[in-house]
Parts: sequence; structure tokens; C-alpha cells
Amino acid sequence: MASAQTTIYDYLTWRSDLSFTASPWNDCDYLLFAILSYVNVRAVEHDAHTRVTSPQDLARSLVALTPPGSKTIDPTYIRSVTAPARRLFEQLAAAPRYAHVVLRNYTDVCNNVDHVQFCAETWMVPNTFELVCFRGTDMSIAGWKEDFLLGLGEVPAQTMAREYLARVVAGEAGSAADDSANDDVCAGSAAGSAGGAADDHPTPLPVAVLGHSKGGNLAAFAAASLPQELQRRIAAVYNLDGPNFSPALTVPNPSAVYGERYRRIVPEFSVVGQLFGTDAAPCVVVKSTAMGLFEHEPLTWCVGATTFIAADGLHPAATRVAQMHAHWERSLVKDAEKRAVDEIFDALYASGKNDITEIVRDPRCWKRVYAAASKVSPVTREYIGAFIECFSVGLADAVGTGVAGLADTVGAKLAGSVGARLTGSVGAKLTDAAGSYKQFVSGANKRVSDGRGRGGVTHEREREPREGRTYIAVPRTNNDDSHR
Repeated sequence: MASAQTTIYDYLTWRSDLSFTASPWNDCDYLLFAILSYVNVRAVEHDAHTRVTSPQDLARSLVALTPPGSKTIDPTYIRSVTAPARRLFEQLAAAPRYAHVVLRNYTDVCNNVDHVQFCAETWMVPNTFELVCFRGTDMSIAGWKEDFLLGLGEVPAQTMAREYLARVVAGEAGSAADDSANDDVCAGSAAGSAGGAADDHPTPLPVAVLGHSKGGNLAAFAAASLPQELQRRIAAVYNLDGPNFSPALTVPNPSAVYGERYRRIVPEFSVVGQLFGTDAAPCVVVKSTAMGLFEHEPLTWCVGATTFIAADGLHPAATRVAQMHAHWERSLVKDAEKRAVDEIFDALYASGKNDITEIVRDPRCWKRVYAAASKVSPVTREYIGAFIECFSVGLADAVGTGVAGLADTVGAKLAGSVGARLTGSVGAKLTDAAGSYKQFVSGANKRVSDGRGRGGVTHEREREPREGRTYIAVPRTNNDDSHR
């Protein structure tokens, strides 16, 4: 039944009619709810004039808000680079398996001034557990900057995640008052809808913790930070391609705390999951229908009836791209790390946008970033160029060859402008990482054109037509004075 091309779409086709009694909660269910964590529940509730209290509510509202005939969900409501296919939510809306799962404690924060991006939600899975989900990085520049700051020590999102999980595990979360306590928190009206659900259980349910990308880091950090008396309630911690901990943190490794209850899952071309060093925990490497950096997208991860389809291991080119980041960090003196991060993101903010996807889709933005980057330190300029060049390789299928070509040119100019003058291994490693990645994906795309492989961004099965598909979502900025 399963193959290296089957994804979460196929899982819903195969298994969504089965109850949790007939088929217990499994890896694929975790994957589905990691994907759901990227939905802007607050915007859905506002535009659909409804309360979202279940996966079915969320799915029906998203389908209703999507223009007729569109094959993908309206990207307005998806805070991720990839807009899922409409049929994912059509299947979910009719799925008996999730009929009694209840949403509570939805919390959403995005602050460009303080560089904070945080979203969490809790799903009550009947007679199973409470599932705490942390959203990964959305496409806001604030979110990406916070990702870089993860390497320097504890960031605000990690503090929020620790406090959020501790409240849930201690049984203190669930009231509507809790969700409205902070004016900066964009809490959905469903947050307290299941406030009394825990009272139906004489013994509190276990708690599972889940996150993808930065959300995986938050899940691992929050779980590892719990007091010992609360750790007993944790049934599982799932880190889906999340960055590792900063060496500056004193939090224990979650694998040392939870053993087999802690699971790391990464795609073959994992870059994000290798940032900031190596996690001591063993990881499961899974196949993806995408290529290169776009394998980070969980919609492309390959699954079977109950679990992921394993790959042979990490691709060497992915490791070299991660080394690019590591060598950039090591090339900086300690006091300059924060300044270098500021340089990178000041260059991105020079585009005039607050959202990465808006920069990617507008060639004028690349030019403004290039102009701003020409004023930064040589090592940081090299890093920005190598990053843009790597990112542009898989970009053509998403935004068109024109924009991708411009990004590639800008990246090459930046990456090559000072590389020859850099001494030591930093310049060589940056050049090697960019070149290896470009060669890897170019070869994969050639195999596709020859009919011998797969490539580009693929979030639906390859046998389906590609016309009319949308890959880049442009989420609306979550301003404090706006329902977005």
C-alpha cells in the first residue's frame, strides 16, 4: 500500500475512517497535527464567523474560505511557505477518526520589535492524551531572526513554550481568562472551549508534546525544562526537524530526560535539524517527495500505514550546508555574534517587507537586500550570499525561473565578492556548501527531466497534474491591533 511517494494525503485516504480504538494514535497523526499548527486559527475564526473547537471545524471553515476551483487552501490562512492542497482539509472535514478531538488554549504572538514569533495550541485526544503543539517558524522576518538567535542562548519563544507547557501539565491552563490575560497574545475564541474537559477524567491524561522546525526545538526545550515532578506526565516528545539547543543553554538534553519517549525525525536533506550542533539523541531519517531545502516541509514527508518511510541516512550535501552556518558562527568573535545576526536581518528588513515570501516574490526586494548587504562585514556578506544562492536553487518551481534566477545572481555576487579574500577554512567551506547543494539539486532536477526521479517542491503525489498549484503562501502579519 505504501511507497516512497505516499504522504499525509494518502494516510487520510487510508486511515481517517478508523477510530483510535481500532488503530491507536501513531506517527502519522503526529505529523498531521504538526501541519495543522501552521493554520492561523484566529484569522479563520474571524473570516468564517465561527468558533473553531475541533479539526473538523477548522477544516470545514478553511474549505469554505477557499475560492471555488482552487486546488490549494487560501494561503492567507497558512503561516508556512507551502499552502496545503484543498483535498487535505476536505478529507479531514469528513474524517471520523478526529471527530472528538477538541482544541483549547490557542495562543499566537508575533512582534517584530522584540523579534518574537510564538504559537501554541492544545488538542484533547479522548482517552489518549493532551497534545501540545508548537508552531515552527512562519515566514515573518521576526520569526527567522529569532531562529538565528536560538544559537546565542534562550529566546523569548522558548521561555513562552516552557511556561505554556508547564501550565498545561500542571492542569492550570484551559480557562478563557488565561488566554486573554496578555494583550499581545492573539488567542482564538476556542481557547477555553474545552476548559472543563479535564474534569471528566478522574486521573489527568498524559501529555504529548509536538513541534516542527523551530516548534520542534520549543517542544524539546519546554519538555526538558519541566520540573521533575511534572515530567512523569509526559507521554512523548516529538521533534520534527527542529534545531538543536544552543551550547549556551543549561537545559538537559531531552533524550537524557525522556529516553525513548523523545523522538527526533528529520528528512534526508535536513539542514534546520542540524543547526547549532549535534543532538545526542538518535534520529529517524525519512524520505520526502521534495528535494533539497524544501524537504523541510512536512507535507512532503513519506509515510506508510502508521509510521514514516525511512531513508538510508542524511545526504552529505545537507551536512555541508549546515556546516556553512557553523563555520560562519565560529568565524565570529563571541561579542560579535549578536551584531552579525543584526546585520543579516537589517539587510532583509531593508527590502521594505516584514515577510520572507514577499521578498522572494519581488525582484526589487532582492536588489534592496543586495545593496544593504554590501555594507556589512565580509564574513556576514559571504554568508548572506551563500544562503540566497542555496535557497534559489529549489526556488524556480515555487516562484518562477525569473525570480529564482535573479536570486541566484544576487547570491552569487554576494558569495563571490569576498570569498577569494577570506582566509582559512571559512570561505572554502561556504563556497563548498553552496556549490555542493547547487550541484546536488541540479542533478536531481535533471533526473526529473529525464523521467528518472523527482525534484522541486512537491506536496502532492507526483502522478497528479501540476497546473494551478500554489507553493508559496503569503501569510498576513499578526499585528496587535488587527485580527490577523
